[in-house]
Amino acid sequence: MTFLFEPFRRWRIGRRRFSRWAAEVNLWPKLEVGLAAVTLIIGVGSYFILSSQATVVRINSPHLLTWIIVANAIPLSIVAFLVVRRLRVLLANRRRGLAGSQLHIRLVGLFAMVAIIPTVLVVGFATYLFDSGLQFWFSDRVRTVLDNADQVAQAYVRENRDRIRGDLLAMAGDLSRQAPVLGRDVQAFTDVVLWQALARDLTEAIVFQVAPDRAMDVVTRVTLDPNVTTARLPEDAVNRAADGNIVVIEGRGEDNNRVQAVIRLDGYKNTFLYVSRKASPQVLDQVARTQSALSDYRQLVQRRSDLQLRFNIILVVISLLILLVSMWAALWLANRIVAPIGRLVRAADRVGRGDLTVRVPVRGSPDEFGVLARAFNRMTSQLEAQTSALVSANTQLDQRRRFTEAVLSGVSAGVLGVSAEGVVTLPNRSAAILLETEESQLAGQPLDQVAPELAPLLDEARSAPDHEASGQIVVRRGHVHRTLMAQVSPETRGGELAGWVITFDDITQQLADQRRAAWSDVARRIAHEIKNPLTPIQLAAERLRRKYLKEIASDPQTFSNCTDTIIRQVGDLRRMVDEFSSFARMPKPVFQPEAALDIIRQALFLQEVAHTDVVFRLEAPPSLPVMVCDRRQIGQALTNLIKNAVEGTQARREEEGPGSGYQPTITVSAQVENDVLTIAIEDNGIGFPAELKNRLTEPYVTTRAKGTGLGLAIVKKIAEDHEGSLELRDCPEGGAIAVLRFDLAELALLAQAGDGADKNLGEDITRVGHGA
Repeated sequence: MTFLFEPFRRWRIGRRRFSRWAAEVNLWPKLEVGLAAVTLIIGVGSYFILSSQATVVRINSPHLLTWIIVANAIPLSIVAFLVVRRLRVLLANRRRGLAGSQLHIRLVGLFAMVAIIPTVLVVGFATYLFDSGLQFWFSDRVRTVLDNADQVAQAYVRENRDRIRGDLLAMAGDLSRQAPVLGRDVQAFTDVVLWQALARDLTEAIVFQVAPDRAMDVVTRVTLDPNVTTARLPEDAVNRAADGNIVVIEGRGEDNNRVQAVIRLDGYKNTFLYVSRKASPQVLDQVARTQSALSDYRQLVQRRSDLQLRFNIILVVISLLILLVSMWAALWLANRIVAPIGRLVRAADRVGRGDLTVRVPVRGSPDEFGVLARAFNRMTSQLEAQTSALVSANTQLDQRRRFTEAVLSGVSAGVLGVSAEGVVTLPNRSAAILLETEESQLAGQPLDQVAPELAPLLDEARSAPDHEASGQIVVRRGHVHRTLMAQVSPETRGGELAGWVITFDDITQQLADQRRAAWSDVARRIAHEIKNPLTPIQLAAERLRRKYLKEIASDPQTFSNCTDTIIRQVGDLRRMVDEFSSFARMPKPVFQPEAALDIIRQALFLQEVAHTDVVFRLEAPPSLPVMVCDRRQIGQALTNLIKNAVEGTQARREEEGPGSGYQPTITVSAQVENDVLTIAIEDNGIGFPAELKNRLTEPYVTTRAKGTGLGLAIVKKIAEDHEGSLELRDCPEGGAIAVLRFDLAELALLAQAGDGADKNLGEDITRVGHGA
């Protein structure tokens, strides 16, 4: 099938080559100008041919009409093609929205109207003149004049013919009567013929005889005009004269200015008389032209409608040709006017988009467009030079700004640039993070709206002599409270106050660590000072009860209750001291591969056994992966969280009462996503108090009447030792959610890098995973 498309492919290649060659040599504009000039010449020439008076006669020729129509139809088609091509390009430019297309269309319309209106007027006026001329030339008066002229000419011809006929008949009669005398004397016969010619004003007189073989023998000849030659008589004229007729012969050839006649002479044997008289050549020529004009006029009268139709058709064709040339000239002229404007508009548009290297080509035109183009090029050159200088300066400023922003974004402290009016001008990323907002929402906003906690510190700096202030502030965003250390410093320009620089850092964790360290020291001291006397007190109370309970007879029950109270309180103190000791001396975790699902089940089972009235749910996939951890510490953390959830449900049941139908429910869920183990303990209890939510993980912060406030602190410490995190939040349906997150990959790397890492840790993980 390739050979079928080969001609088409070659045609496309040839067309592309022709298009490139035409563009290189600027073919189309040259061709348009040449064809337009030729077309205009042909149209004007045809118009003048049709406008001449002689054309009224020549137009009757079909060949002339055909050549005029063909000569105008070919350039008419070519110019129509050029005009249509130009209009298509113009409309395509308008659809594409090119610069200057609207003005181009308006100019074309204006120039087209300027061309159409005169052409229509000329066509109408020419048609009117032609019709008026036809009406005049074919009127009754013209016809009467031509008929009268023809009648006068015919009367002159008839008069000459009748006169020569009479003279010939009289002369022949005289000769015939004298035949007996003159037949014997040739000289006398010649003299008589001469006298007769002179008397009758004849130019020539010849007497001849006709032999049996039809040969003519001249008897006598009289010629009064030496310039006249005797024409040979037509044989039919001699034959008719032989029959006794008077034959008048019209002049032919060189004798067209003579009237001739021949007659047979009676009294002579086969003898004939030939005479001729010279007429006025001018009169005869006028007679001939009158007859020819009358003949042509009668033919034109018969073809008047056809003539008028042909003339109008040719006139319309020529008018269309001139009109199309005018329209093409309008398109060309409009293009010449709009092209420099379009170049300027396109160049201005590119300048508007930032391209200052653009230049408008100046083609040596000294007109206003050339002046405007040169001014535009000078302007863009100056703008380019100034812009280059500005870009260089801005580049340096931008490099400095990026360096400053990089420094500001790299520091952990938040930095806010504030104007003298108190509007934030330059925030860094840390400031947006600490204020829990976006950088775009900080810039351009008043400080008292985006960070009202910093506004009093700014007011303090304004009133200070050195315009500086510092202090701790608490920022509350939702349920998150942060303690920030803020510093306000002035920004001066030229010795005048231009704004403020506010730096602040989050010291919440630092304060918490300080409090935790302080409470750890306190707990260690308490555990040391209290734990020692607890054992003797408990042993003494138990001994007193065993030894003296039976001996007391007055009130043994009171004694028993008192000793039981001492023993029970000592046990509570011992548990409290154990918690103090656990918090103060949290051992370093020993990382081993453990089955996470087993740890969760064991912690949940202990609470299920202890609290049978609570519904416990476990939502975890059986394929939960192995976790490298300290099993005892993770179990302790889960136990503390489940225990807190149980206490929260018990507190809610006490609030609602036994008849409320409340069912305590605790759900423990576990899942792994992106190698991160998430364990969530959700309950439907009373939830977390909003005012203490951010401090619940601090030591000795509790909402329970008998709580020590160390449970969540221990859980957070265990999570941090396992490179994890603890998140506390309220449940949307009521209750609380505690979420533990552990990075399994980080735990594996931490265990391998630790001093107590097992050399065969990978094998242990695989073994425990299979066992789970």
